[in-house]
Amino acid sequence: MKEEEEKGKTPVVSTYNKDDKHFWAAFLNLARHNVYITINHINKLLEIREIDNDEKVLDIKALWQKVNKDLNQKARLRELMTKHFPFLETAIYTKNKEDKKEVKEEKQAKAQSFDSLNHCLFLFLEKLQEARNYYSHYKYSESSKEPMLEKELLKKMYNIFDNNIQLVIKDYQHNKDINPDEDFKHLDRTEEDFNYYFARNKKGNITASGLLFFVSLFLEKKDAIWMQQKLTGFKDNRENKKKMTHEVFCRSRMLLPKLRLESTQTQDWILLDMLNELIRCPKSLYERLKGEDRKKFEVPFDSTDEDYDAEQDPFKNTLIRHQDRFPYFVLRYFDYNEIFKNLRFQIDLGTYHFSIYKKLIGGQKEDRHLTHKLYGFERIQEFTKQHRPDDWKAIVKDFDTYETSEEPYISETTPHYHLENQKIGIRFRNGNNDIWPSLETNGENNEKSKYKLDKPYQAEAFLSVHELLPMMFYYLLLKKEEPNNDKKNASRVEGFIKREIRDIFKLYDAFANDEINNIDDLKKYCKDKHIEIRHLPKQMIAILYNKHKDMVEKAKVKQEKMKLATENRLKTLDKLIEGKMKYAKRGISPLKSGEIASWLVNDMMRFQPVQRDENGEPLNNSKANSTEYQLLQRTLALFGSEHERLTPYFKQMNLIGDTNSHPFLKQTEWEKCNNILSFYRNYLKAKIEFLNKLKPEDWKKNQCFLKLKEPKTNRDTLVQGWKNGFNLPRGIFTEPIRKWFIKYWKKIKVDDLKRVGLVAKVIPLFFSEKYKDSVQPFYNYPFNVGNIDKPKEKDFLDIARRRKLWDKKQLEFKGKTEEEKRKNPSYLDFKSWKKFEREIRLTRNQDIVTWLMCIEIYNNQKVENLNTGHIYLKDIITNVEEERSNNILNQIKSMQLPVTVYENESSPKKKYLRTIYIEENGTKLLKQGNFKALVKDRRLNGLFSFVKTNSEAESKRNPISKLRVEHELREYQKARIEIIKDMLALEKTLIDNYDSLDTDNFHNMLTGWLELKGEVNKAKFNNDVRLLTAVRNAFSHNQYPMYDENLFVNIERFSLSSSKILESKGLSIAVKLKEEVSKIVKKIQEEEDGKKEKET
Repeated sequence: MKEEEEKGKTPVVSTYNKDDKHFWAAFLNLARHNVYITINHINKLLEIREIDNDEKVLDIKALWQKVNKDLNQKARLRELMTKHFPFLETAIYTKNKEDKKEVKEEKQAKAQSFDSLNHCLFLFLEKLQEARNYYSHYKYSESSKEPMLEKELLKKMYNIFDNNIQLVIKDYQHNKDINPDEDFKHLDRTEEDFNYYFARNKKGNITASGLLFFVSLFLEKKDAIWMQQKLTGFKDNRENKKKMTHEVFCRSRMLLPKLRLESTQTQDWILLDMLNELIRCPKSLYERLKGEDRKKFEVPFDSTDEDYDAEQDPFKNTLIRHQDRFPYFVLRYFDYNEIFKNLRFQIDLGTYHFSIYKKLIGGQKEDRHLTHKLYGFERIQEFTKQHRPDDWKAIVKDFDTYETSEEPYISETTPHYHLENQKIGIRFRNGNNDIWPSLETNGENNEKSKYKLDKPYQAEAFLSVHELLPMMFYYLLLKKEEPNNDKKNASRVEGFIKREIRDIFKLYDAFANDEINNIDDLKKYCKDKHIEIRHLPKQMIAILYNKHKDMVEKAKVKQEKMKLATENRLKTLDKLIEGKMKYAKRGISPLKSGEIASWLVNDMMRFQPVQRDENGEPLNNSKANSTEYQLLQRTLALFGSEHERLTPYFKQMNLIGDTNSHPFLKQTEWEKCNNILSFYRNYLKAKIEFLNKLKPEDWKKNQCFLKLKEPKTNRDTLVQGWKNGFNLPRGIFTEPIRKWFIKYWKKIKVDDLKRVGLVAKVIPLFFSEKYKDSVQPFYNYPFNVGNIDKPKEKDFLDIARRRKLWDKKQLEFKGKTEEEKRKNPSYLDFKSWKKFEREIRLTRNQDIVTWLMCIEIYNNQKVENLNTGHIYLKDIITNVEEERSNNILNQIKSMQLPVTVYENESSPKKKYLRTIYIEENGTKLLKQGNFKALVKDRRLNGLFSFVKTNSEAESKRNPISKLRVEHELREYQKARIEIIKDMLALEKTLIDNYDSLDTDNFHNMLTGWLELKGEVNKAKFNNDVRLLTAVRNAFSHNQYPMYDENLFVNIERFSLSSSKILESKGLSIAVKLKEEVSKIVKKIQEEEDGKKEKET
């Protein structure tokens, strides 16, 4: 072992090896604690008892056994196991090229079965417990020998290792510096010079590589990398091969539950959130960029301050947008700035389980929940926990309660905008001050309760999320014209929406009252009303044109489409099973049993007709209700162990053996299927056969699954339907924007611009003219216009070459039928490119408007320390290596976040102690996400109990710098290893001296030793024993002990107002705890040495 010594300083160990028990003990304890946190999170979600300490992680074996009886719980547990321990499936599935298709299918289904996953998890957890006990104790009774890797476990670990290599190759496929053939060769187990075997011999004696790989499965990436950098043989990661070794060794790992951060919605954070999005590259663009341009978005790895959650996502540390957050930015801007007086957006407040009772399903009593979504229409910041009415507070169910009573409850939900099908519900306030919907149910004495949301909690209309861009742009234009008249500007925006609803509803009424009877009447009616005929319901236009659909032709087209889609599913299934395709096409589930089960149940319900009475009216309960639907989905997902339930369920839901049976379910021969994949295959084949026999003329009979829109003629019914779920037409703000430009900005000629596309054209023009600005530079990088999956150098084109090729392709495909176009191999790539261009134009415009919102917030806030005088969107250079001064990301902004300290953090009734503020002074905006991540660190609660402050005001006046906290947590990592080293040395001293002491429990060993020491020594060492136990427990659980003035009398607390400690030394708490432990251990060892001398 290497040691570096400076004069007068204690030696600092720079690398460790396999025999350093204390090094492995530190991380095995952390690994087991991570498992403990995760298992309790899973138990909480399943509403079963949590385990009360790390040592009992294997108790879940018995707890989860009970789950076996409850289908819903079992399916949920399977989902949670695969989510939090994503390496299990890989571990179980052993690939073999020689296997036949049926064998591969069987193996892949088995890898997802509940029993296999459960068995595999416990195999790993039992080894984790055994290894932890061996390395954490001097002599552990049951683990006195070094852990061995049995054949089954070793095979599973190698399965994960081999799969990790493939994952890392994929992560680095666009990195030109990494050669997939050369830089991974040394990791190929079939090569002679492979140096990373997990076992030394056939007996299974574990190697350092094996132990490192095993522990890393249960660590967060930052801890796994820290370990590697301290381990002989892994320390160096300068060359590519070594770098790839590091990546492969920690690519698959468990996913810890995220700590929920209280939402901080100050204007500063809203602004930073939007900036943080603008620096990110849209994922669809990133996938088309060259490797060297992609590199510009990779944030350098810094294991100390990165939020390395154990996600299986290579983009975790890459500046990429995974979703479109623009609608959220706009809605939040309107709400938090209280722009509108009356216009409100739909907020999702949770699900109300208003009636719960037992129902016999498939011969077993199951819980049936009647539920209803709860919505509100008020600014989002009004819906806080504190504002909830008493009747809500009484029944909102967080998962801290485990009673499974039949009392109604509301599921705990963070209120959020309810965006569904690209639309948001809106409503105008009419003096209704009760913003929370009532929870009253109704129903006669013997009936089940019923629940209906009152009118004020239902949407008046739905606005397309794509309308939020023109809406916000128009509002910002009005602000340019009258900057100090917000009320007037907002009421003009509201006015256009109100007028649109009013005018169209009037038109509907005129249609219902037979005032509009042909297309000329309609044109005449719309002439001066800004109503576009193309925005009106198709049924209305068909009636006015007196057109009748050719339903037979429609049925024929629909049947062909359905058949093609089913054939594609079958082809995809084959490719996935053969391993010729890693991921399924969009819209087709990969081989995930839960997703396949959902698709199957959905499809079965679609093809099952409804029973009707003698008058042709549909009968109630002739198809599955929501509970039965869910149980069937979960039975299919757990096909392997639960398939016996299928026949009784199919009968109960009338899918077989009734007048409204499913038309081809019987042909699937589900009884003979061994797993969900073979059932899925049989179902797809039976469906194709069934669709082939259909006659389009019988469309009426097949309407339940064809779902063709039938012509309706009753005008009153039609109008009622249109009004109930009224979708506001697109383009409400196009004409107001045109008029604004004609009146105030004549430089941009809008008179001749067509209505469609007008807004998309004027946004960048106005931005360029008024602000002398344009979009971020990454939009101008060359990108791939060919096949994204198989990029070729010649397909990466700059804008000039793209324009040329675009014009050429347009000409090439002009006037050709779809069939003719498809014969050309480049057509699909061109089609995909066209779609991408549409998407990216929208994203660019959204970015411009987001930037304009940022400018508004700057100007209102005058955000301290943020110079926005000459900042341009075009200067947002997302190149993490570039240090340009005018790049806003390199600007520095002072930020503060509060950390609340509780006396006993894990208890549900935790007592508040104080609030400490962390301040970020010297970090670029680019890194603001890391600051939030730091606040989530589980060690802060105990650490900040060692901080001395007299009042909340003093805490706020004297924040602790983020850098200081980071230095402290770095010291903690080192201190943890040293503390465990001292504890192991102490165990050796005492256990070698006394045969009677407990070798398995540190606390029992020390108290046993005290008992042998007589009253004087008891008093002398009592506090020391308590301190050692408290520190060992805390450091084993990745925490600091809670401050106790009697125990830690020798440790000076960190004073917020008068501390002289250098920032680079952190808060000096971990170091002081380490020194105190070392002092006590020496004191006990000296006591024992003295005793020996006396005896001799």
